[in-house]
Formats: sequence, C-alpha cells, structure tokens
Amino acid sequence: MTEVLRDNFETLFPKIEKDLKQAAVISIDTEFSGLLSSDDFKSSLFDSAQERYLKQRENISDVLLLQFGLTAFTFDRERNSYSSHSYSFYLFPRTFGSIDVRFKCQASSFEFLCHHKFDFNKFVYNGISFLNEEQDLKVQQELQEGHLFRSVERALSFEDEDSVQALCSQVAIWLAGGQPAEEATAKSMVLDVPKSSQTSQCIAYVVHHELRRRFISVWTIPENGNVRVLKVSATERAMLESSDTHEAELKTALLQSLRGFSRVFKLLVDMKKPIIAHNCTLDLMIMFKQFCRPLPSSYQSFKDSIHSLFPIVYDTKYMSSEFKRKVSKFDCWTSNTLEPLYKYFAMGKGFTMVPCSPIIDSHDYTLGCDPRFHDAAWDSYCAGVCFIRMAHFFSALDLGRLSLAKPFTSTELVALTDFLANHINIIRGNLTHFVLGGPDPPSHRPEVIVVKKRDGGRLDLVQLTERFSKHGSVDVKLTSEKIALVAASSKGMVMDICRDFYKDSDYIVVKYNKIHHNPVIRTASWCTLALSFALSGFFLYRAFSRAR
Repeated sequence: MTEVLRDNFETLFPKIEKDLKQAAVISIDTEFSGLLSSDDFKSSLFDSAQERYLKQRENISDVLLLQFGLTAFTFDRERNSYSSHSYSFYLFPRTFGSIDVRFKCQASSFEFLCHHKFDFNKFVYNGISFLNEEQDLKVQQELQEGHLFRSVERALSFEDEDSVQALCSQVAIWLAGGQPAEEATAKSMVLDVPKSSQTSQCIAYVVHHELRRRFISVWTIPENGNVRVLKVSATERAMLESSDTHEAELKTALLQSLRGFSRVFKLLVDMKKPIIAHNCTLDLMIMFKQFCRPLPSSYQSFKDSIHSLFPIVYDTKYMSSEFKRKVSKFDCWTSNTLEPLYKYFAMGKGFTMVPCSPIIDSHDYTLGCDPRFHDAAWDSYCAGVCFIRMAHFFSALDLGRLSLAKPFTSTELVALTDFLANHINIIRGNLTHFVLGGPDPPSHRPEVIVVKKRDGGRLDLVQLTERFSKHGSVDVKLTSEKIALVAASSKGMVMDICRDFYKDSDYIVVKYNKIHHNPVIRTASWCTLALSFALSGFFLYRAFSRAR
C-alpha cells in the first residue's frame, strides 16, 4: 500500500493517474471524523429512502472525510488475472483566504480509529488539501480581485511564515550590500523556496508579492519552483508590471496545490470507470459534499447527481445479500460486514466455489498478510476482491450452471452483472436499498404493529421499547399519547410479537391497517361513506317525490 501525504502527493500524482487510467475497476473506502452528530439522526426501520437521505444530509453536514482508500484493479486477459495497486490518502483542509473549514469530531469515532491504529499525526500534520467546486470558485475570485494577499500570508503555518521572512531578509541584505562583493554586485539572485509539496506553492506566491511590495527596486520571476530576484530601475519595473506574464503561472500553481486530492476525485469522475465500495451510502454523500458541492435538498437530485458523476457503482454489501439468496446458508458467511465477507472470498469457500475464477495479485498485500481492517486502503482492496469473486459467480450463473463457468474479461463481468449495479444498501430502513439512475424498489419490510393499552391509558416509550426489544431488533415510536407503532426487522419477528401479545393483559397488539389506523384515510373513508348516504338519500327522496 502506498501512503500519499502532503509531502509526496505531487511526486506520486503521475503514477496514481497512470494506475487509474489502466484500471478495469476502481474500489474505494473512506474513514470519517464522526458518524452520528445527534441522536435525532439515528437510523430507523420507519425511514423511507427519502427520509433517510434528509436525515443523513443534516447529520453529516459538518463531518470530515479523514482518509480515502483507493485500489486500482488492472485485468490481464492472457493470465485471467487482476493486479492491484492500493493508495491511502490522508486528507486535511487548508486554511486559505476566506476558506476556513469547520468540522465536528465524535469521541467514539476517534476511539474506534485509534483502536484500528489510525495515524492522527499524518492526518493533521501531513494531510492533503482539497477544495469543492464552490470553494474553488471562491479562491479563484479572491485571487482575481487581488485582495487575497493578507489572507494568504495568515494562512501559512508559523514555520512557513518564518521561511517567508527569512527569504525577504536575504533580499534586504543583498540590496544593502551586506553580502560578499561578488554576490552584492550581481544583478540577480535565486531564493530557494522550502520544498514541502503543497505549501511550497503558497510560500512562493507570498514571497513574490511580498518582495514586490517591500522593494521597489526589484522584480521577481518563478524559476523551477524557486524565486529569482532581479535588480531593476523604476522604468524597467513599470514595463515589467505592465507585461507581467508570470502572475497567471503563479496562480495556477497555487490553485493546483490547494485543490490537492480534489484532482484525484476529478480523475475518478472524468474516467467514468466502475466504482466498487462496501455499504457506501455515507461514502457517496460525504465525497459529494467534500469534493463536489453541497448536498442537494432533494433526494432525487442527489441520486441524479451521483449517477452523473459515477454511472456505474457496485455496493458489495447489496451484492452479498443477492449472493446469499443463491447459495446454501451452510456455504455462506454469518455476517456480510466487510471482514467476514473478504475472508470468505479470499480464503474460504467463496475462493473455490466457481471454476475459472480469476487470480488476484496485489502489489501491496500478500495472501495471509496481517489484515488492517478499517484502514481505508486495505478496505478498498477487500471490497474489490469481493466484487471480482461475486461478479464471476453471477456471470457463471448467467450461463446456466456454475460448472459451465469460463474465464470472463473485466468488460464481460461488468456487462453480465449490470442488474446489480447502482443498487446501494440502506442500513436499517423501510427499504433494503435505493437505486441510482432509476426508481427505488417497493418496500418488502414486514407490516408495522399498532400498540394500545387495554385500559386506554398513556403509553411509556421506554417501557414499550424494553418490552418489544426482547423479540429482536425493533423500533418504536409514539403517534399519540395512547398509540404507538412498532417496526420489526423480519416477518418472523412480527409473527412472534403478535403471538406473544395475543392475550396480553396490558397491551392490545394488531398489525397496521391503512383504513383502520391511518387518520387521513379513515377520515376520507368516513366522508366518502357519509357522502354516499347523502346521495342515496337524495336520489331516494327524488324517486319518492316523482312517484307521488
């Protein structure tokens, strides 16, 4: 696995771009600064896909993506094999001009990351910067309007500010003749800008403008990342100012350094390669707001926007649910979280289930190496391995029998599993998944249960939750002081609850019925019934009147 930090980002970027261009599929994973900003945003079995989106949109508004894992899988048709290159990007927002990102941290999330050996020093001290589209336009505008200089200087670290002052002092000494005779009489000198990848561009930009502002007898030009200072007359200075060809170059270099990881995100968007991830609803949402633009207020607009960015997305959590329907429960895993899923397909029955399954070689990990689950790069690799194994399984099924399996190219795997693409898993909701680029499926969750007290008294939410939770995973909510709804995660659980409470001395428990329990439909039904009686009476009256 290659760690990508602020100091080596520019050096590694060409290789990253090359690996992504050559990849057949690209798998991703992310780590966040928090998962739940308030208990109001907890997932509920009552949530529709739209309600869940709006909840999470508010929930993650101040959450930061700390680490981005990316694995590029390249296919070799001759060997029927995939080779992979994995990258781990630590990300940290840069203060620049009016851009000063605020984000929330959740103690439990940080404890979780600490347990899994997340390196917070790399995140804070050497994290790569990024800009979303709005921030990018704002920086460009501030640079164009020319009122950004002070803000740029304030944005530097104390160490970089010291570097700027030291470089300016060298020029002051040089102009005052305080250097050796040969250097003091020279017409120009070169200032070596400290090479710290992204911050070096910011230092260079500040030094150019600071020297031009402080010393009227000099002019500066960029030279291989450094600054060449020229002694000039007032006339020469005026001519150079009127025909400055280097300002655009300086601004471009500065913008590119500030964009940082957003340039990698843009590669993913522009290449339109199939994207693989595991249980990736939050990943997609946070990626969108952090590298693209604020999340739209409309759920449908969000789906359309993600689909336009990434036309083909595979969620291995959803794929594993479909996979499990096709095999015996004795041949499967106990949980479809990423760790047991990867072990099943990398070393368990899933590895040898289908003939001609492709070889998967990693340039970064070896079979049996020490796993690092919840490291974004490792998790992205695991998700990719799971996808390739499951895609081969479903492609073989398309032939009629697994025994008829043959080697499939990467293009064939994607084409034969297109019915699984863009189905994104929903945790604990009214739907099991939502669909990018298409309508969501109908809900197949079991009926909701209606609860009342036999004596017509008030209900206690805590007592109800404790009582019903004995049957498994449930959500309880009060619709009024005397009526509660209970949502269960399985039809079997609903049957157990109804059977257990059939003759309960305290509660009346029945399955939800729209006509009986929905106040709007019930009112409409009564109104319809009353109208029918009224019309019937009217026509009977008219008929009776005519008969007389």
